[in-house]
Amino acid sequence: MGMVSGVSAAEVTDTQGNAGDNTNDGSYTYSDRMGFLFELKEERIIKTVDLYGPSEGKPVEVVHWDRNTETLGSTVARDSSTGDKAQFDVIVEPGDYAIVQDQNTQSAYDTATVSSGGYDDDQYINFLGFTGGGSWKTQDDGYMRAGFAITTEENPNQSPEFNSTSVSSDPPLIGENVSYGAEVYEPDGSIQYTNLTLKHGGSTVVSDEKRTGTTPSWDDIYKPDSGDKWLNATLEAVDDQAAVTTKELDKYLLDDAPQVSIQDPGNTTYFKYRPSLLFDVSDSDSRPGEDWNCDVEKDGGLYEEVYLKEGTNSSYSGTLSSDLGSHNLTVSCSDGSGNTGSASENYRIDSFEVQNLQADSPVYEAHTETFESDFKAGSMVNNVTAFLYWDGSQESSENVGIGNSITTTYSDQDFEIPLVSSNQTSKNWKYKFQVNYDDFQASTTSSKNISSSSQSQEVYWSYWIKDSYPEESKIIEGETAFHQVEVGNKSSKANLDGELNFSRYSSNNESLTVPDKSTSNYIFFEGEAYSGEVFSNSRTDDLNTSIEISFDEYSREISSQDQITTHKIQIDKCGTHSTEVLKFKIYNERDRSELLNTTMKMAFEIWKDPSQKRVFNTSSEGKKTHKLCIAPSWAEYTVDSGDKLIQYQDVNENYRLRSHFLLEKPINNDTETIELYDVKAIESDRIAFQTVDENGEELPETIIRIERYFPENDKSLTVAMVRTGSEGRSETFLETNEIYYGFKFYRKDESGSYQLVQEEPDQIISQDLLSFTIGESERISYYEFKQGISYSCQYNVTQVRCSYSTEQPIDYMELQVSEEKAIQYKEVCSNKASTASGEVICKGLNATDSSFKYAFKAITDAGNTITLETGTSGDKDPSFGTTGLILSFFLFVTLGFAGFSGPRPIPEVSVALTTLAVVVSYSLGFLGITYQAAATWVMLGAVTVWKMRRSGGGAGI
Repeated sequence: MGMVSGVSAAEVTDTQGNAGDNTNDGSYTYSDRMGFLFELKEERIIKTVDLYGPSEGKPVEVVHWDRNTETLGSTVARDSSTGDKAQFDVIVEPGDYAIVQDQNTQSAYDTATVSSGGYDDDQYINFLGFTGGGSWKTQDDGYMRAGFAITTEENPNQSPEFNSTSVSSDPPLIGENVSYGAEVYEPDGSIQYTNLTLKHGGSTVVSDEKRTGTTPSWDDIYKPDSGDKWLNATLEAVDDQAAVTTKELDKYLLDDAPQVSIQDPGNTTYFKYRPSLLFDVSDSDSRPGEDWNCDVEKDGGLYEEVYLKEGTNSSYSGTLSSDLGSHNLTVSCSDGSGNTGSASENYRIDSFEVQNLQADSPVYEAHTETFESDFKAGSMVNNVTAFLYWDGSQESSENVGIGNSITTTYSDQDFEIPLVSSNQTSKNWKYKFQVNYDDFQASTTSSKNISSSSQSQEVYWSYWIKDSYPEESKIIEGETAFHQVEVGNKSSKANLDGELNFSRYSSNNESLTVPDKSTSNYIFFEGEAYSGEVFSNSRTDDLNTSIEISFDEYSREISSQDQITTHKIQIDKCGTHSTEVLKFKIYNERDRSELLNTTMKMAFEIWKDPSQKRVFNTSSEGKKTHKLCIAPSWAEYTVDSGDKLIQYQDVNENYRLRSHFLLEKPINNDTETIELYDVKAIESDRIAFQTVDENGEELPETIIRIERYFPENDKSLTVAMVRTGSEGRSETFLETNEIYYGFKFYRKDESGSYQLVQEEPDQIISQDLLSFTIGESERISYYEFKQGISYSCQYNVTQVRCSYSTEQPIDYMELQVSEEKAIQYKEVCSNKASTASGEVICKGLNATDSSFKYAFKAITDAGNTITLETGTSGDKDPSFGTTGLILSFFLFVTLGFAGFSGPRPIPEVSVALTTLAVVVSYSLGFLGITYQAAATWVMLGAVTVWKMRRSGGGAGI
């Protein structure tokens, strides 16, 4: 049976008495369901719904029912639990029907049952039968029974609401009708009426109630007749439950003075006697269409009366005649209520005004700068003369025509900035103007002088010493101290003249020069001073530079001072000084891996600049390396022994004494090793040299560099040097026999320096005098000459054949063949050919039993001999080697002691016999000595015997 908890019987009526019973004849099956349709007569809130009976505890839902279309609407609420009682908070309004049902996924309701069940508007609760999944079970008597209980609570009444309100006109105007309107909304009932209460200045003037629903209106309800008061409207809306909502509409009715706005003249300066007069009057109060009476006053006196009307004519324009000077304008306007508004402006009438001054800053001296003045001249001005003043002095002027119209123009005047005493000097400049103008009455003219404000302009130097420095901050005695000065240059108009003072010569000033490396931005000055001799290790001097700058009638001086240190030339054997520059090492010429223990004696000149030379001389004894050190360590010197001498020899004097010459050799802290060579006395011969000119005259002071060719290394090394004496002669000791030497010749040039003047190609030398002609004609080198000749030499046991072809100018080609004899080689053939190509042959040789050597030479048209090829042929070997030495020694001892045998020894005989032993050993080839050596031995023997005989040292024979 349906029950409603907390709801009166009047709200829910069960007309059948047992609404939950279905008296159908039991045709409902197990799958049939049951629900309840209900209506609440008053608005209530459903809190809980409980379906009870043969329920399987399915969730409960409340679904809207549309009784017009007899269809189910949307689900209002659902409790997803499966308990017996579902919790809700659903508002069901009066006239809103709903179904309380057991929820199931299938919800196909049998709406026909609603009609067949006799449902009509008088029933408030009825049942619905519907098909679907089984939730309700039939009973034994064929009935399906269920009950429901609904718990509700009251829903409070909601007050009316104003959706909108209106006032017309807004704001209300004095003397015009005002209307009001509203749109009212009632959420849960109906509007009973809406009331308007209107008060003007606190007094109620209207109270009117409208029962016209939700859109009441009050048209032209009231016409206010005075201002400066409030017009207050109160709207009240009342619903069917007597709920009241109030809306206030308050408007203030203003009756105020008019506002005056002066557009012209403004607070400014006018450059005419009759500026425009323009003003506007406005009113923002609640009284429309007012009349305004306006008084125009100038400088405290009435100038003009003007009548205006609001909304019709609210502005005025005219002219305001005014003389030069400052003026005041006041406009006062009154309305019909006696309210007055006013406005005032100050203005000025002028004939001339400086508006702008323009010039660059900073600027550079000796530059042309433009100074601009912008000014405004009134319509009364005839002409203006502008004067430029710079640093207090008038520099230029310009006359500017105006033509009696308001003119904004300018005067540009150029001025060359003079020299200034200090950099970044501030100078003042300005313009002065003479203005000629017509008076106010236009019958006379006047003039006045006007000065602009002073402007500041910074002037920078166009010439300044950017940098000054000695080219080298430290120099060596004898050098020239070069001083460079970089002068910043921003102008080419000034004249610059500079000089350099070297403190060592306080009274001697040297002029500065301007080299080509000057640029548009900098001027380079250079000065130089001779450093002279230094007596201590070093000396510091001042370099003072002064440069005078002249421009127009102005001049100034810029200066700088720098210091330079001059060092003394110092060199020793690395005792006091430690910076090694030269190392001398003397090697065995034959075995160049053997370093000799030698003594060196040297004297040479040393300098940095040839104007200041020092002589260094020393002896270094018993050393394998002879070292020289300099100071200061960074110095670069030149050493030269061309007029001095360097000599060296081994300490045991088994080697020859040789000479070496350093020819203007540069030295520095990059140590250089000089390798020299010496030859054993027994392995060398005395070689004499002579140098003559093209006329055969002796050439003294010629240095000859002797270079020996070492084929195993394919290079030539300097093994000795000599310097010719007054007769153009000199000598040294060299090793001969199939050894090639080249020669280089050095002579002094006009400056006194030794220069290479000639080279002689490699050649074999003998003990004969070597004479060289040193000429001025251009000479071709040995190798260049040799490359111009193609040749080939072949030999067999009977002949030597050399073929050739030459592009070089020659006198003739010569083939020389010499046969080796017991004492020396003997020339056996010398054939020549003078054609450009051909062959030279030497025949009739017997190379089976003899040895031959040949030399193929080219004799140039200048008389020089170029040896192209040398060689040997034949098998004879006359050298007995060690056996020859032993036999020679045995023969020497035997014959030597033979002179002392017998009862009376005869020394002269012993000497003669030993000399004979040397001759015999040489002739037989036992001794491998030269012919000259053998001859020398014979001569010594003969002289010895002669001396012994004269002294009576022995018995007569």
